Formats: sequence, structure tokens, C-alpha cells
Amino acid sequence: MNLRKQFIFLFLLSCFSLCAQRYSATIIDSETKYSIPYATVQYGDDLGTITNENGEFSFHLGRTVAPLDSVYVSCMGYGKSAFTYSELAKDTLQLHAKSLELVGVELVGQGLTAEEIVERMKIQVPDNYQTLPVQKRFFLRQSTNDKIERAELKLVSSSIDRINQLLLDSITKALPKKSEYHTETLGELYKKQDSIKLIVTKAAELYDLENQATFEALGGRLENIIKKHTKSDSYFKIKTGPISSKYQFNNGPNSILKDGKNDIELKKLTQRNFISKRKERLRLIETQVFGKKSRLDVISKSNRYIFTLQNTIKTSENNRQYIISFAPKKYAALNGKLYINTDDFALTRIEYTNEKPIKPLKLLGVHYEETLYKGVAVYSKMNNGKYELTFSKLSHNQYLNAERPLKIVEKNKNTKGRRQQNEIVLELYYTSKNEHTFEWVAFERKGSSEAAFNKLPDNSTTELTYLSKYEPNFWEGHTIIEPNEAIKSFEATSTN
Repeated sequence: MNLRKQFIFLFLLSCFSLCAQRYSATIIDSETKYSIPYATVQYGDDLGTITNENGEFSFHLGRTVAPLDSVYVSCMGYGKSAFTYSELAKDTLQLHAKSLELVGVELVGQGLTAEEIVERMKIQVPDNYQTLPVQKRFFLRQSTNDKIERAELKLVSSSIDRINQLLLDSITKALPKKSEYHTETLGELYKKQDSIKLIVTKAAELYDLENQATFEALGGRLENIIKKHTKSDSYFKIKTGPISSKYQFNNGPNSILKDGKNDIELKKLTQRNFISKRKERLRLIETQVFGKKSRLDVISKSNRYIFTLQNTIKTSENNRQYIISFAPKKYAALNGKLYINTDDFALTRIEYTNEKPIKPLKLLGVHYEETLYKGVAVYSKMNNGKYELTFSKLSHNQYLNAERPLKIVEKNKNTKGRRQQNEIVLELYYTSKNEHTFEWVAFERKGSSEAAFNKLPDNSTTELTYLSKYEPNFWEGHTIIEPNEAIKSFEATSTN
């Protein structure tokens, strides 16, 4: 190979290495040295990621990506900083705190009250936000911590001798009291107004398959005991108070698990269910602020809130924003802040948390409430001048206490005489707390078309990978939100 060809080869090789390279670092405050969570990292037009709760980020430059000359990092309270790609080789990058330039409300508010600013923001929604179909490359992580504080099954009567109080105690005693569940999804999201379609590139579930501290796990253990002592072709009537339902266990001739072929069908069903749940979660994320049935009713039902114009600031983007706090009146539950541009009245950020439990319910021995509903949603301007959701985080905690009678009646159509075969009467005592965290980021955003949206299938499946412990190389070659320490250290205690 002559010198000219060698030079061309080495040049192309270096270009390929640049395009395929993974970049990662931790963003910290230059003075305090504390990490900066949820800072925006931009590395291309409408391309970017966000730091995790520990200030960490990583991204991959694919061959087709046209990177910017530098990587730009910005965060509220800090100046926008540019870093060369060689600087990203460092373990940490420092942002310098910027004293926010506060401007008197009477000077920049233009005589508008907080309520009038919010109303103008609502009026400008059709002009400010993308109404045509849009495509986003996204990453979604859900982390759930379940805790059972009480689980008791007290036997009142049983026509099956082997189902006794000792057996029921063994079920509840063996039930784990704590468990974790994590799921991560990477793919393409296509949105047309409130409609969502997905193409999932890769997905994983990380949890202990045999040890789940959930009500479903308790029900599954009880079901397995009942199946051992009843006919395989029976069906069951389950009654709790005035509520009754018919139930068929999967242990009969029509069970989906009866042969290897149906094992494949079960796997496909599991994947479809996973996609369906992710699709619904993404729909809730995308419509959380401006959707017709949004849980964040501060926009749709603004008359339920008190708004206060706190100040106007000059942000790192060299524009000004109103900071408006909101607090609930009698029939609302949230408080927080709205960040609204002074020039086009676009909402760019909302922070919220609940002041009191949401959806409290006490009925027929069941007490349910949502004890924490706290989050943030960030909108960024696309190249076409329209705003789109680019980041969302929600912490959602739930409490459940149930003290209910439970009657399980076995019936069988294939026996002579009475259909009723057996009856078990129980008293159920169950208390649990569930903590959910949903983190979502759009790495790439671009306009699409209605024709392209309509051609996409409504339902798609993907290879869903189960992980019993964290695998650092699973997302190799992909850009994601860096995992926290809880995920990195997770490992199932059971062996499957």
C-alpha cells in the first residue's frame, strides 16, 4: 500500500472511530464540586441527552450523525458551556454557577398579572407546540420499589382439609416483604396529537423473578395451592363482599403453557403486553401537561389554582422567562412552578408536587391513596420553531390497605350433580407501599407526516430481555440515561 493510500485509509479509520465513539462524563459545580442532575447535553441539531440524578451522562455518535463543533451543556442557574470532544475524555466537566439576572416584575411583567400570563400561555399553545406528527428517539426507565407491611390470610372455613391455617401462614411467611423492579426501553415514538405508535429497538426487565413483594405475588401463591387440590377443568367464583367474578386457572387442557409451541405464544403475548404498557405510559408522559385528561390540571383547570408572579429571569439561552408559582385552592392538590417565555409565552418547564394525598379512597374495607406525585417536564424548541417535550421525570408513591372477606368457590360443569365442588372462606389483611419513578428523555426530535404515521402498525413486538442482575454491556452502542447506583448494584437473590 503506497503512502497516499495509507494516509486515506488512516484518515477514514479515524473518522469511523470518531463516529462510533462513546462519550461520557460527570457534570459538577465548579465551586461546590457537587454533581449537577438533569443538565441538558446537546451534541447535534435536535440531538441531545440529559444527566442522571448523579450528574452522569453518556452518548454514542452513530455514523450518520452530524455532530456540532462542540458539546453544549446547560442547566438552570448555570451559564451555557461548550466542551470540545477531547475535553469529554475527562472524568468530570465543570459548570460555573451564574447568578440569575432578576428583573423587577413591574419592569418586565408589562403590567400583566400571573393569571393573565398563564391565560396568554394557554392561548398560544396551538402556535407554540408541535401539532403535526413528530418522531422522537426516546429512552424510558421505570424503577419500582414494593414493600409489604402486612399480609395475612385467616381461614374461616374450608371444605379441603389440606388447605388449613398452617398452610396459609406458610404462604404469607414465605412472601418477600421488599422487592425491586426496573425496566428500560429504547425506541422510536411517533406522535399525532394524542395518538402514540411505537417501534421498540431494545428493552429489558431487571428484577428477581421468584421474589416479588406484590399483591399479584400473594395471589399467585394462593392460586398455586388451590390448583394442587382442585380439578384441572374446574372454574372458580371469587367473591369479596358484594363483588363477584368468574375465574379460570391456567391448569386445564386449554392452558397456554401445555406445550413448547404455546410457550412461544406466551412469550409473544408477554412482549405484546409489555409494548402495550409502555405505549400507555408514553401516552401519559406526552399528554401530561396539555392533554384533555391530564393529571396536571394546573393548565386545564387553572381556576382551581392561585398563581403568583415571583420574578423574571434571564436564562442561559439569553432570553427571559417568567417564574410563576402555583398553589392549590380547595379542590386541587398540586403546587409548583411554571417557567414561561416572555417573548412567545411558551411554557418551557413545569415543576410540581402534591400538597395532600391524591385520589384518597376509603370504601368497603379498602383504603387507597397516592401519597407522592412529584415531577418535572421540560419543553425545548425544535429547528422549526415549535416546542416539544424533551424530558420528564415522575415520582409516584401509592399506599394500599385492605381488610376484606374472600370466598373462593370451585365449580365444575363436567361432574354429575351439583356443580359446586369446594368452598374456601378467608379474611384478607393486606398493607403495602409502592414507589415508582419514571424517567424519560427524547434524544432526537424531527417532524414526520400523517402518511408515515398511518402506515405504522398499531401493535408491534420486540425481543424483551429478562436480566437477573445489572449488565453494563447490555446497552453498549446505544445512548441512554445513565443508570443510578441502585440499578448498577441490583442482583436477584434467587437462581432460575
